[in-house]
Amino acid sequence: MMQEKLDIQFKSLKRYKLSFSLLVVTLLLNLITLVLFVNGSDKFVGFTDYIKVSYMAFFTVLYTYFIYSWKNKPLSIVTPLLAMSLLQIVTVKWQQWSFGLNPFSVIGLSLNFDTVSISVNLLAIVMVGLAWQCRVFRHKAYVG
Repeated sequence: MMQEKLDIQFKSLKRYKLSFSLLVVTLLLNLITLVLFVNGSDKFVGFTDYIKVSYMAFFTVLYTYFIYSWKNKPLSIVTPLLAMSLLQIVTVKWQQWSFGLNPFSVIGLSLNFDTVSISVNLLAIVMVGLAWQCRVFRHKAYVG
């Protein structure tokens, strides 16, 4: 009963609506990237193309789950969303290899050097801030 009251109170806050909008934008970017990659590849040449498609599909499904959970029980998904966003802030690309989570849908700053490219995901940084505020709300609600 208390959890339902907290969820209703939380859903009325501006940060809930901003976080939901950002999740939807991220899902759409992941979906667009996946569709463009699949349509842009005439046929999959190597094993790495299948890995990339699986990786993109995984993140599309994951963000769909985040949106579903955010609509139904938002306070239960705050910590996983915060962790996921923290891991997505920086992506390092070296030649054809990418190190970092979700390197395909990065909106942000990219620093290109001779063989290394470093991308900073601005959407993930904003999501970290919003998720942190949501976590503080949850902590204050439970503590008192």
